[in-house]
Amino acid sequence: MSETAVPLQRSSPLRATALAVLVAFSLVYSLAAITGTYATFNHTWDEPAHIAAGVELLDSGTYETEPKHPPIARLAVSIGPWLLGATSNPDNIGAYFTEGRRILYETGDYRQMLTAARLGNIPFFLMILLATWLLARRLFDAEIAACSLFFAATTPILIGNAALATLDIAPVAFSLLGLYAFLSWVDGPGRWNATALGALAAAAILSKFSTVAFLIVMFAAVLAWRYWLGRNRREPNPVLTKAHLAHGRMLIIAGLLIAWTAYGFRLTALAGPGADANGILNTLAQAEIYPAFLRMVPLGLTQMLGFGSVGHPSYLLGETGAGGWLHYYLVGLAVRTPLPLLALGLAGLVLMARRSRQTGDYRLAVPAVTFLAIMVFVTVTSRINIGIRHILIVYPLLAIGAACAISRLLAIKRAHLPAAALALTLAAWQFAAGLYAHPDQMTYFNVLAGDRPERFLINADLDWGQDLDRLSAELRARNVQSVAIDYNGSATLARHGLPTFTVLKPGEPVTGWVAVSLFRRAWHHDGYAWLDKHQPVTRVGRSIDLYFVSETADTSAGGGN
Repeated sequence: MSETAVPLQRSSPLRATALAVLVAFSLVYSLAAITGTYATFNHTWDEPAHIAAGVELLDSGTYETEPKHPPIARLAVSIGPWLLGATSNPDNIGAYFTEGRRILYETGDYRQMLTAARLGNIPFFLMILLATWLLARRLFDAEIAACSLFFAATTPILIGNAALATLDIAPVAFSLLGLYAFLSWVDGPGRWNATALGALAAAAILSKFSTVAFLIVMFAAVLAWRYWLGRNRREPNPVLTKAHLAHGRMLIIAGLLIAWTAYGFRLTALAGPGADANGILNTLAQAEIYPAFLRMVPLGLTQMLGFGSVGHPSYLLGETGAGGWLHYYLVGLAVRTPLPLLALGLAGLVLMARRSRQTGDYRLAVPAVTFLAIMVFVTVTSRINIGIRHILIVYPLLAIGAACAISRLLAIKRAHLPAAALALTLAAWQFAAGLYAHPDQMTYFNVLAGDRPERFLINADLDWGQDLDRLSAELRARNVQSVAIDYNGSATLARHGLPTFTVLKPGEPVTGWVAVSLFRRAWHHDGYAWLDKHQPVTRVGRSIDLYFVSETADTSAGGGN
């Protein structure tokens, strides 16, 4: 236990009850916040694709719709729609957005199907909270563990992404549990610890392929800190011993079993028919005797790496591009994290690293070194800058840091009342930030972003196509009969109760009611220069500006895109 912690007094039932109440409150609040968003948002850009791929695997046993992403998280968000009667259409193999829209719009009630899909992420969110508790409890005491859980459960970006049928929550859950298993394996290299590590690491990777890099970075950072700490204290420890490697086969077998299970225990060929049909190697490759993951995992990794090398249309601080920026995630962390969590979290991580160096206990610095390693890694390597959702794993680490800092404040004796008041104020601010943002936790920005967060980030952080139903409701309330719209999303416009509409094109000025998604406006800035002299009538939700362009207005100042 670190001396920054306030020890739990077992003789105080009131203290134990208070911790139980804090944990229960955190769970109830976060689950209510998650499910409370379902009725507000239509599906975001990626949700149909994930639902389509998962339903295909459940319904037909194949996984050809989009191998770029692995199946575990997709299965979770597809079980609900599949149980409600969703089936896979083989004619849409490869057309994953078309297939996903068909499932949502045509196989049952749209809202019911979407809700059933989104419920699939709740178990992973609960696993994140469990992993946060376990990591904090392993390093400190029950008070810091409960406080860590509170900070994680009240973080808006975690709540917002857990409310969607996407792939960003499951890998965080398995990675954090994998980190806990890794620490157990490092400290006690036995058969069961190796098996747990192999299974959890494989589950993380098979939730999202990019997780393999995060796991390597985290594990390497922990081992490097452990080795450096021992060497600095003239007590060097080998990075790994024979005892760690003795049960390596259990680790590998557990991982391979998870991989085969994820792809449905199916046997398949490694390759399709080739030119040399009589060749022995080609004949063996075409034989359907191999577990499906032996073909699907390399195929998916290849597609994922290809996607990463090309980049994706992105936006940061008024600039657009496809190659990414070194400071993207640093800016995102600064403006999308509640300030109490950011300040307390960073301070607590520093305290833990300092205490680890003082005591020689490498474990105390695990949240700090893994946080730093992840931030350095994504800053240096990432070309896909389409949302801070890709580094959600740093938020539970910050939560542990925040709890440690709160504990340090409460341990101050000379100014106990002011320090306790400050700790309580910061915790209340953390809670209020998410509560005030509801139901828009997914697009939460802190006060540093001001009233125009689109100056900083847009795609997936602010505009992911989630506000089309809100636009429809706004237009009905204003009795709008027709609208020109440029929408950034995968929804079918005609399915969401809009009035008569035309699809607005950049560079073609129009009059009347005009609705433009923030990302479309930013990406085609020159094409929408004619809107610069008009003030929006309102912002619909967080992502669509609604204008009324007068018939008499000069709309000739169009531009190219």
